[in-house]
Amino acid sequence: MYMFIDALRLMRGFWSLASRESIAEDLSADLREFSKETLIMNLYIPLRADIDIITWISSDTPKQIARFRWILRSRFGRYLREALSFFAVYRHSQYFPPHQDLREYLMKASKDPYEYLVAYPMKKSPEWYLLSFEERKRIMAEHAALARSLSSDKKIRSYTAYSYGIDDNEFLVIYEVDDLMTWNMIVEKLREAEHRKWVTREEPILIGRYISLETLERALKAGRGSLDI
Repeated sequence: MYMFIDALRLMRGFWSLASRESIAEDLSADLREFSKETLIMNLYIPLRADIDIITWISSDTPKQIARFRWILRSRFGRYLREALSFFAVYRHSQYFPPHQDLREYLMKASKDPYEYLVAYPMKKSPEWYLLSFEERKRIMAEHAALARSLSSDKKIRSYTAYSYGIDDNEFLVIYEVDDLMTWNMIVEKLREAEHRKWVTREEPILIGRYISLETLERALKAGRGSLDI
């Protein structure tokens, strides 16, 4: 399975287009059909500057992700810029025995998305990979135990995917959370885990609030600042 995060920026000229409503309707129809072929197709309004839409796609093949990008280009043309994108493979970790079916876990996000998405790339130093496997396993077990203790009674879902050789980073880390203040405090505490010594990159961090496809269509039709989303 594959994960794809795309951060999109609509160019200024889009909002004055006479054809904006028809573009919104056609895009909505295309994505509604496209969503039937994917495991996840979630949309978010970003909580950071210079981005208008965040999309989270999970699919069985990269072909579906390529098709999604073609749909965007076909509908928006020169009025769309992909500001950031992250691509990864979603699979079980080598450090822990499988304890759940990943496909079933993904379907929870599709059927019951939490209010916020947090996503970022991650990279570790070369020194990390020169440690013995048993040492890395011990360090990751400590990190996982701390994470579980902090989030066991919270509405948080985590998805770690692997970007080795297919993107600029080594990991794509995705979380769904319902409360950003709680999440903020958990992340601060996780900074105390030993494995932090080998983390060299965890940015940019994308945060977005979940919206439905219908809400996106209404927002594109209404224009900037004219719809409560």
